[in-house]
Amino acid sequence: MVIAEGSTHNMKTDGSYTNNKENQDYLDRFNIPSEVKEAINQSHEEIINNASDTLQGNNEEIENFKKRVNNFWKKPLDLLDLLLIYSRQMGSKFNKEMRTPAEKESDHVFLALTRLHAKACLVSHEIAILMKHGYSSGAHARWRSLHEIAITALFIKEHGNEVVERYLDYRGIETYYAMTQYKKYAAKLHYEPLQEEEEENAINLKNFLIKKYGESFEHLYGWASKELNKPRPKFTDIEKAVGSEHMRPYYKMASNAVHAEPNGTFFNIGLSKADEEKILLAGPSDSGLADPGSGTAVSLNLINTILITSRPTVENLIILQATSMLVNEINEAFLEAHKFIEEQTEGKALPI
Repeated sequence: MVIAEGSTHNMKTDGSYTNNKENQDYLDRFNIPSEVKEAINQSHEEIINNASDTLQGNNEEIENFKKRVNNFWKKPLDLLDLLLIYSRQMGSKFNKEMRTPAEKESDHVFLALTRLHAKACLVSHEIAILMKHGYSSGAHARWRSLHEIAITALFIKEHGNEVVERYLDYRGIETYYAMTQYKKYAAKLHYEPLQEEEEENAINLKNFLIKKYGESFEHLYGWASKELNKPRPKFTDIEKAVGSEHMRPYYKMASNAVHAEPNGTFFNIGLSKADEEKILLAGPSDSGLADPGSGTAVSLNLINTILITSRPTVENLIILQATSMLVNEINEAFLEAHKFIEEQTEGKALPI
């Protein structure tokens, strides 16, 4: 189903998703004179006509800020880049060397781990880009995703082919729920209605999977319910099962940048405690990169280890150990930069 698996649709709405109609109704309520409406049109034209100068000025500001971030964080960011480069190369090498024997052995763990590792490398690069532009809370939010990927990979490796079969089959459950959402809102989004055959196939697959694996399979993380002995498992249960529940405080802190909860509107790792109540951070900051940077190094190294040790060779273990030695250097460099910037700014961030 296209909406569930890489939709290329442009989002179209009937106006309820945007506030344009609401704004117009609000203006009409006050009997806005035609002169004011003309001023609105002129203002819009000025925005379009001045776009080139506005964007150029903004881009220059961004580049200047990136240089300032680099002044404080160059060493740890460079070291992290090295880890990202070698992690991606390690995954590519492992995939080329091991895919043929894994396919001959119907090793589905290999399939899941190589895909999870590739996704981890992608997310790690996204984190690095966000950090280089001064978006520490956004980087930390993406680290949360990286943590989930690494923990899921560890759980799969520990439990083997039985759990990985359910993990891969769970796509059928996800597709079913995506289909129900598509069907419910297709008309409002001006999408083509769902084909009857497509809907029937999704329902039949869901029912087949539930019959095969049990009622708990249809719930979130249902693919892990048997190993966890829980009908409705949560990600926290998977964390605990692999001994990583101690990362909960960091995960919760990263969640502040994801959700619209009140604490997240005040707390931002790009601001010092003293500035939280005084500054509304609406752009980048040169503070707060240590947590997402160190977290990324640790989580990426974890999934590197999970992948390489699933089918170890001497050569790959040597590369793994060499890159693992980078992690301590990365952590120390981030901590050093964090302390330096605190001393330079007396604990205050320098927002753009």
